Amino acid sequence: MSVIGKAHTRTLLYRTCFEWNAALGWYLATFIMVGILSSSWLELSREARWVYLGVLAYSVLAGCKNMIAAIPILKAQARLFVTGMIFITPSELRLHNHVGKKKGRELISNDDNRETLLGYGFDWGPEHTNMSYQLMNMDSKRSQIVMPMPVRWYVQQHEAETRKMGGAAWIYNLGENALQRVRADNWYGHTLITGNVGSGKTTLLRLLSCGAIHCGNVVLAVDPKNDQDWRDAMKAECEALGIPFYSFHPSRPSTSVAIDPLRNYNRDTEIASRIAGIVSDPSKSDPFRDFSWYAIYRTTIFCRYVGERPTLVRLKNYLITQRAILFEKVLNRYYQLHLGAEWWDQIGDEVDELGDGDKLTGMVRYYEEQMMQQVPEIACDEVCAAFRHPYEHYQKMTTSLLPLMSNLTAAPLDVLLSPEYDTESGREIIDLKSLFDTGGVLHIAIDSLSDTQTAQKLVQLLVADAAGIAGSRYNTEGADHSLKNMRRVSLFFDEAHAALCEQLLSLLAQGRAAKLEMTIVTQTIPDLVSKATEAVADRVIGLCNNWITTRISDPTTQMKMAANFSKVDVEQRSVSLSQRTDTVDSVDKFAGGYSESLSTVEREGFPSNLLGDLPKLQCVARFADGRKMLLKIPVVVKEPGK
Repeated sequence: MSVIGKAHTRTLLYRTCFEWNAALGWYLATFIMVGILSSSWLELSREARWVYLGVLAYSVLAGCKNMIAAIPILKAQARLFVTGMIFITPSELRLHNHVGKKKGRELISNDDNRETLLGYGFDWGPEHTNMSYQLMNMDSKRSQIVMPMPVRWYVQQHEAETRKMGGAAWIYNLGENALQRVRADNWYGHTLITGNVGSGKTTLLRLLSCGAIHCGNVVLAVDPKNDQDWRDAMKAECEALGIPFYSFHPSRPSTSVAIDPLRNYNRDTEIASRIAGIVSDPSKSDPFRDFSWYAIYRTTIFCRYVGERPTLVRLKNYLITQRAILFEKVLNRYYQLHLGAEWWDQIGDEVDELGDGDKLTGMVRYYEEQMMQQVPEIACDEVCAAFRHPYEHYQKMTTSLLPLMSNLTAAPLDVLLSPEYDTESGREIIDLKSLFDTGGVLHIAIDSLSDTQTAQKLVQLLVADAAGIAGSRYNTEGADHSLKNMRRVSLFFDEAHAALCEQLLSLLAQGRAAKLEMTIVTQTIPDLVSKATEAVADRVIGLCNNWITTRISDPTTQMKMAANFSKVDVEQRSVSLSQRTDTVDSVDKFAGGYSESLSTVEREGFPSNLLGDLPKLQCVARFADGRKMLLKIPVVVKEPGK
């Protein structure tokens, strides 16, 4: 659509378009003069003909001049009642994002000034605030705006499309709309996206994730509802640009890749912290979580000591049903190292005697009485402590841990989250650290609609894994593969309130320096509050330097978003009319008065109620660089013929 025109024209949008009336008058005069001349042209003298031609030319030029002045106003008035969708193909998006012929690693750029397409719109300013209040003071049909017949016809032709978009069409059409790009360094400060269901959040995610791919970033997309369009859009971009694409989907295990969330760790305590942190908030005191942490930590030590890789399935089995087997493995390994492979032939009889026929009891007592003082081993010390601990108390203290482990190891997650590398399953196995180092796109469909609890725990586990990798990135600063040479990672979390945990907040607070940028999506701020507290929700808002919201009906979210816009002095016109009758002297003696005043009053820079009137695929945005914009989100569609 065409732009509205000059600023002084916009301020007069709501008056009658006198320029149109004047142009019609001049054209009518021209028509009449042509009719008169056609019947009397031969009777006129040479001088009279030139006079008539001059008047006719002036009439045409005057009509054209007024029509040129009227067209911007007519277009602007029409756009107040009409809105629609903007479509863009992947090739056009690549052109806007300056991809060119780059593929694979060639896309990687450390240029913070690089820009990516965000949409079409304008910077919101005080002039738009004043116009919005003027329009809100009109009746619901905006009947105060007198539209000429062509404008009314145009509005009627697009009425169905406008109704489909919903909201108030005039909001987006208050400014001069143009293509808008955002610098890459804006995204480094993390982004919060809010909006009602069906208002365009997922469409925006498709646009932003494709933009991250075009910048050469590693992309991790967590999708709670397995949006087919979002996944296909990223997959198509990866195929076109020669980038690996991976899909994790528990509901489709046959085509899903496997993820190993426990592969990368530097200390045994990291695994315990990742899993126990899902049980409850680590910032709050919880003896059950603390005991669970200790149990996982000990089990991790045992696995490493006997040469077994910690996996969720293995940890679950050793924590619940195979504790005694694991204890025996640890002690057997210890005795082999210090007494040789044939250690049972040497001390078997003494072990049987110490255990009264119970092998494990004998092995524990022999270590405590004969070996602990001479050749101590931490793993064996922990085995003895766990063995002596009352089993009933152990069961009681791990009541919150066991359901969690069952959630994360139930089929098909047992093979998707606890893969074995030495098996010939043919399934591709990835881990987040390798993905972040080598590049690619990972789409994770957590299927939250059918299994909410498992989906929530799964997301939190992946967040904890990403937080651990971010920490390892800090630790590599100054090494040969320093942080400066590492790929930037873009994390997208749809319905992020399900992933809300302490590790997520840590990523928001510290992830930027580790070259992790996050985009979290939720419907309303109360969704975050329901999963934590209002203080935590405010932390999320404060840690996200960018905030984009589509149509939102929640008053709390509206007020918090509107607070990002400075107060504006808005013109306010007041009219006073009085009338009275004085019957003391005469019955026909009347008196009255009329006054009109213009003043200013301080109002919201962006009226919060307008956030609930935004049409679909339109949004209000605040960016880290201070820009505040009203935007229309383009829809990425398939190439013609595909």
